[in-house]
Amino acid sequence: SQDAPDRNSVAGAVWVAIWSRLPAEPLRLATDLERAAAIKIKQPDDRDVVVVGMVLPWPGDKRDADLGGSAAFQARLAEQSSDWKRLGAEYGGRLCVTGDFKQDLLLTGHYFHSHDSRIALRATLNECGLRCLTGGRDDPLTAVPDLASIDHICIGRGLSCGDSPPFSVWPRPGTLAKNLSDHYGVWAVVETA
Repeated sequence: SQDAPDRNSVAGAVWVAIWSRLPAEPLRLATDLERAAAIKIKQPDDRDVVVVGMVLPWPGDKRDADLGGSAAFQARLAEQSSDWKRLGAEYGGRLCVTGDFKQDLLLTGHYFHSHDSRIALRATLNECGLRCLTGGRDDPLTAVPDLASIDHICIGRGLSCGDSPPFSVWPRPGTLAKNLSDHYGVWAVVETA
């Protein structure tokens, strides 16, 4: 993503970075350039795959002076999803949107952000033709009481991973050292459909 002045650090500090071991090139997004980045991964069959990395506002985020809480979350979600819709259509649904969504997608109960934000996120993913591999029944962290994923991997219709997502979490749920991070590493194996 672009330099983020709110990171209060040296030039080059960003909210989002994407790394690929496959040949890739950056793609220009139209919105929220400090909180999102995108690449196009070149495929031998010319069916390129787009990966968008992003961060959405948390409940106490002060970056949007006029908005806070769920209103800020929903405003940024609407802004970023315009790029998701465009890229999904342009690349035949071969789109992966991943990052810190700041929102659980539990079927019942509550872990983080708000009920209204959860409803907005589910509706937006549906509108964009994205399937969340790490939410609801497929949340990799719910084996531990009072824990759920807010970092998600969502794929478009042009990508697949089977009926049972082959994902993993690091470190093992419930063992993350609080002084290391408050985010688990989550990965999934996907391929073009």
